[in-house]
Amino acid sequence: MTDGFSINEMKASFDTLFNTIEDYLFIINENGKVVHANKAVIKKLGYSQEVLEGMSLLLLHPPERRDEAAEIFASMMAGERDHCPIPLYTKEGSYIAVETSVVRGQWQGIPVFFAISKDISQISQANARFSKAFSINPALTAISKIDSGKYIDVNEAFLSRLEYNRDEVIGKTSGELGIIPFAERDLLIKELYQQGCIRDKELTLITKNGSELHVIFSVDSIETDDQTYLLTVMVDITGRKRAEELLKESEERWSSALECSGDGLWDWDATTNRVFFSKEWKSMLGCKEHEIGDSLQEWESRIHPEDWEYIQVELQKHFEGETPVYQTEHRMLARDGSYKWILDRGKVIKRDEEGQVLRVIGTHTDITEIKKVQENLSRTRGQLKAILDNLPFLAWFKDKEGHHIEINRFFEISCGLTRDEIIGKTDLDIWPREFALGYMEDDREVMASRKQINKEERVPDKAGGIWFSTFKTPVFDQEGNVIGTAGITRDITESSRLEHELIEQRSFLKSLIDAIPDLIFYKDINGVYLGCNHAFAHKYIGLAEEEIVDRTDLDFVKDKEIARFFMQKDREMLLSGKNQMNEETVTLADGSIMELETVKTPFYKGGTVAGLIGVSRDITKRKIAQNQLLIKEKILSNIAAATNELLINSDYYEAINICLALLGEATGVDRVYMFKNHYEDNKGYTSYRMEWNSGIFPAQINNPKLQNIPFDKAQNFMEPLMQNEAVKAQVRD
Repeated sequence: MTDGFSINEMKASFDTLFNTIEDYLFIINENGKVVHANKAVIKKLGYSQEVLEGMSLLLLHPPERRDEAAEIFASMMAGERDHCPIPLYTKEGSYIAVETSVVRGQWQGIPVFFAISKDISQISQANARFSKAFSINPALTAISKIDSGKYIDVNEAFLSRLEYNRDEVIGKTSGELGIIPFAERDLLIKELYQQGCIRDKELTLITKNGSELHVIFSVDSIETDDQTYLLTVMVDITGRKRAEELLKESEERWSSALECSGDGLWDWDATTNRVFFSKEWKSMLGCKEHEIGDSLQEWESRIHPEDWEYIQVELQKHFEGETPVYQTEHRMLARDGSYKWILDRGKVIKRDEEGQVLRVIGTHTDITEIKKVQENLSRTRGQLKAILDNLPFLAWFKDKEGHHIEINRFFEISCGLTRDEIIGKTDLDIWPREFALGYMEDDREVMASRKQINKEERVPDKAGGIWFSTFKTPVFDQEGNVIGTAGITRDITESSRLEHELIEQRSFLKSLIDAIPDLIFYKDINGVYLGCNHAFAHKYIGLAEEEIVDRTDLDFVKDKEIARFFMQKDREMLLSGKNQMNEETVTLADGSIMELETVKTPFYKGGTVAGLIGVSRDITKRKIAQNQLLIKEKILSNIAAATNELLINSDYYEAINICLALLGEATGVDRVYMFKNHYEDNKGYTSYRMEWNSGIFPAQINNPKLQNIPFDKAQNFMEPLMQNEAVKAQVRD
């Protein structure tokens, strides 16, 4: 068996193969002894040619696998398998990983087996070479007995294309398998006997599954093992047959597709300068089919002058083989005098022996609307870039992998790099690693959550910033898929400092207000408390400040009518826009009474009244002092009147009674009375003689208990009086 090659061909090429093939080649006799080996075997296994000759092939395999090797080689010699995976065993006892194939043949006139062991380290290259050789060899090859027609061997192409496995084919005829009908086979054998061979005959085979396989059929006789066999070679032309059919269908579809797509076809014969322009090509420019001829000038005359040189350069590049296809975008004059943008594509499909262009085919696509969109997009991008570059903070866009695809000028300044050094780079290429890792983690969070984030961080940069506020948002495509992130970063160093100072000032102001004993509060235009000081919250309301904010007087004043009255007065004051001062008596949180003087004034926001500020001062002591002053003045006036009464009234007792009444009314007391002292037996007594009362209590003038009271029983009362001192005490009736 020669697997499709004649013995003469094998002999002719054998010496060359042995000198060039790097695989390990053995010639083995039918007893399994080495007859000959190539130089690769001698070099790698470490044996000389003399030692190898006569050595059993099994000894060149590891001792522990020689029985397995014997079984495998027996199967291979019987045609039951095609390779052996057992490694070779060198003289030094090392292993060489190989795959060994065995084929039958003749050497110097004797039947032998050719064993080819391929080094697995080079197996990928060998497989590539084998796959390429197999793929370009379309022949189905079979060896059959000439008398019975039974197959004794077939190649893989035969099995795969006819959809059989080896066991189903070997020992069967084409007639039994139904591959070639008996009648057809008899005619072929007759032709073979008459002519000695069959050459390039078209034949239709039937596969195992009943499908047709078209082949070019050739048969010749070969001799091997002193027997004559038929070598059948069949080149599969089913693909060609099908391709011819498909080509016709493709041409029809292509023609229909061009018509439906609106693309115009042009076909230029460079030898005559005649051009075929399709109906769509002409209508694209607004022309009817008869209005454009077939000269090259029809195309050249319509090219925009500014595009001509560019087109010629691109054409020449393609003609000289620098580009696989010719492609340009240029303007062409339409019938109405306007210019249309055309995507012009073409390819040289034929050259002469010297490489000169003979024929070029191409298409025209109207891209006028696309160009308008591109111009608008370019304009929008330019505007966006201008906006970005004039922003006083960092701005950027990144793709999903974190590469910067757009930045603004402030970004360049901040990181100290140019735009070209930033675009396409990640944060790790731009910022210090400890910062970059954090930025990348933020990007992953934004894309995973599909939500925006805003954070403040302290990051020194080359522009001098310290505190930054960063806003990041995911970017979506039209289908809602996240395709990257966008962000801005503002230097808030100065604003943070001002904010800190503002917080400190507010804290100081709050402390100052809380230290003031006056009641201080402020409300919005609806009477809702915006804040207050400690005294107002705890002394007046009896709650913490946070419990007062966002509430009104209706929530604190028990008498709702009074609460509404207060709120109405507040509204009137806000409408007038003028300060208001009033005195009021209030009940504090502990139940005590306080006299207050309250001043309310409006405050403004943006030139509009936004609310009021109130300050209430405790004037209780002042009110008491004022009352006492009034009492003193009245007392003095009444004393003057009483004195006058005593001087002008001849009735002593009546004058005294009038004086007592004047004193009682002046002082606001409930009772004014007079005791008279007298002495008996050197003892002092006092008696109740005259009285004025307001009427709240019954008169005591006739009370015997108040007559002749010894001084010693009223000593605590009498002694201060005897020394002209006033007495203040409680008296029980």
